[in-house]
Amino acid sequence: MNSPQIFNYIGATYFDQPSEVSVFYGLISLSVFLIFLTPFLLRFPSTPLTFEEMSIINILLLIELATACLAIGMHNYPLGLCIAVVYTPLALLVEVVGDDNEKLSTIALFLKRLLCILLQPLFAVSIALMLYSWVLFPEEGIVGMLSRGRDAAVQAVMFSIVDSMIYGNWLFNVGTTIILPTWILFWQILCNRVTRISITN
Repeated sequence: MNSPQIFNYIGATYFDQPSEVSVFYGLISLSVFLIFLTPFLLRFPSTPLTFEEMSIINILLLIELATACLAIGMHNYPLGLCIAVVYTPLALLVEVVGDDNEKLSTIALFLKRLLCILLQPLFAVSIALMLYSWVLFPEEGIVGMLSRGRDAAVQAVMFSIVDSMIYGNWLFNVGTTIILPTWILFWQILCNRVTRISITN
């Protein structure tokens, strides 16, 4: 949650960019870094996770997402509903990938991972605003739509950060402390193959 200040400093000092551009592209670069780094974090322990342990993590993750949607919905019903509508299909599609799991084809796993990347919180906001700009300005071409959507995403992210810091609005805080870690766990589950323990007498 303190990264916007760091990205603002880096963008202003080294790239001579305004705050909103520095923060947005800093968050994009952090998101790309997390996409490549987080799948490997589960491989560092001396004893790798088993299929059963990863299944327990998946169950706890589903409970966490349901609790977050319920709690957020009690304070801000549209936001809770939006999070539930966006992330429930992902939660239903994510399953633990075992190394002996032949029924899950490579194409299906690739499509699940692609959907998970598209639903990364910052990417999802950017895509949604690009589509919304296409709805509002259908006469513009693809480049104009993407440019307007990017500008809207930059402004939306900056406004949520400013509202969080000045007025105590918790949209940015929810995104960074609840939605992003939940997404990271979904991504880790999809990107790691685990071994199933066979119990013998």
